[in-house]
Amino acid sequence: MEEERIKKIRAIVSESIDFWLEYMSILKIFIEPDPSNALIFVLPESFKYRVINVIENCYKIETEVINSLKSIKVIDIKFYEEFRNDLEKQLDNINKTCYELFINHEPKTIPPKGKFIITYLSQELINLEKLIMSMTLNMPDSIIESIENILYEKKKGVSELKKVDIPPYLISLINSNTDKNEKSINQEQFLSFLRNKAVVFLIYKLQATEIFQAFMGTDEVGYMNLIANVSSGDFSYIVNVLSSPKIKQELSLFQISKEEEQQFFIGNKEFYIMVYGYVKNIQSEGAKDIVRKFVESRKGDLSVIELLNMIVKLKVDPKSINLKQN
Repeated sequence: MEEERIKKIRAIVSESIDFWLEYMSILKIFIEPDPSNALIFVLPESFKYRVINVIENCYKIETEVINSLKSIKVIDIKFYEEFRNDLEKQLDNINKTCYELFINHEPKTIPPKGKFIITYLSQELINLEKLIMSMTLNMPDSIIESIENILYEKKKGVSELKKVDIPPYLISLINSNTDKNEKSINQEQFLSFLRNKAVVFLIYKLQATEIFQAFMGTDEVGYMNLIANVSSGDFSYIVNVLSSPKIKQELSLFQISKEEEQQFFIGNKEFYIMVYGYVKNIQSEGAKDIVRKFVESRKGDLSVIELLNMIVKLKVDPKSINLKQN
């Protein structure tokens, strides 16, 4: 009987930890020092994979916990009565609140709620952790210690930048849109592009504009096409977009504050290398002069808006040049 009781308690604890870990993964999106997390709210499939699916799974876990609680009632009524109300209420509150915060909302409306989400989830997960540890007191010391270690390591990992595993479907989608003669894009290259703080900033700034829609299209495939082309050295699509008079007009009205420039662009060598890769291939009068301006902009002596406007004003015939890098 005692062995069966421990087995059932362990099942409840394990399911509760699974629930805790799932929501910890959402909390991590908002507090992990990895700017690529920002793109979760731009790419619909990533948002579904990292947020929607997690919440839906937590509803299933909640049901499993309730069923496990019911099953222990007949052999340990004391445990059942001590934890049932608190545990059911805790799981229900987190699920319902996160459903209201994330489900049926445009992903781009979520980041402004970040501070509240961090405060709310942090406190609720602390409360759930305490509840889990209280339940483990009914188990042998060796099991208590192993559970403590699991929770400690996962909490520590929330504030650490670690290797991010990109969902395989994203990498496959990138490579399916890459020319067969070009080298396939790997995860490291993809993350390097996504993590650049200037790229993340520009995506947020431009997502409601015509230039963003022209670059990205209306679905994830458009975005992946852009990533694949840029990563393989093909900038011809960018030339086509930037050659549009409407785009030039819109970009000329685009503003970046001094604070934003200081935070995202000045000293951001990687970003300027990306833009340089585009400009150096343009066989146009004035292109060489612009290349010389890159150092000035990176140092903050020339605003990034001025630099971008100089680039889009170049007269380029996309059909007359081949921008594939060797």
